[in-house]
Amino acid sequence: MSGVEEIRERLTNGFSINRIPQKTRDEFIRFSEDEFCGDRGMALRHLWDFYTGLLSSNLAHIEAELAELRSDVDSLKTQPVKVEEKVIKLMSGRELRT
Repeated sequence: MSGVEEIRERLTNGFSINRIPQKTRDEFIRFSEDEFCGDRGMALRHLWDFYTGLLSSNLAHIEAELAELRSDVDSLKTQPVKVEEKVIKLMSGRELRT
């Protein structure tokens, strides 16, 4: 991008972020065009809402659930496995064990 284009983009968008890897920038622009009709502000807002909503506030709840699941799995691992043996007695008196 030339210097003139960069200045024009800064003036029209009102927001500038520097030092973004080219691949990340291209992916973000493609994401904003596909999902938000090119509205980069709304795309940024969507990503920020996802970050602040899912990753920060619900993270403690998810970690608590995960800890509970881990303790359940650990308790199941320590329990001995009970194998029930089924015995079928035939009329001949012979027993079949399954």
